[in-house]
Amino acid sequence: LRIERANDRELPRLRMAERERKRAQAMLMQARWDKDVLERDFGRVISGLEEQRAAQELSARTLRGEVLQTKREGEEMVAVMRENDLRMAEMRHDQFEAESFISHLHGQLRRLEAERSSLRSSMDRELRDRQDV
Repeated sequence: LRIERANDRELPRLRMAERERKRAQAMLMQARWDKDVLERDFGRVISGLEEQRAAQELSARTLRGEVLQTKREGEEMVAVMRENDLRMAEMRHDQFEAESFISHLHGQLRRLEAERSSLRSSMDRELRDRQDV
């Protein structure tokens, strides 16, 4: 009888312990499932970040290449512009020399025309003087 009474008193405690064990086991299973989900999500996040970093590195390399190419093109343009400036300066100098030479020729031409005019006048006077004689 004592055993039965002890069993009757123990039975609710054992049932409660069993329910607590099942609840703890369910919590453990849920925690394991949550851990697996978190690890998968974390893995996806890490993979995504690695892909993003690789894409950014590729973009940065591409951008550096484009910047270097643009810099080279700019340097080439500057070199061409400097060459053009030198040619323009030479052309201006040549133009100045040509204009100076033309001005000199015009001066000589005016002097020669004045001389010719003077000679004609002199010849015309001499012819008139001869005709008058």
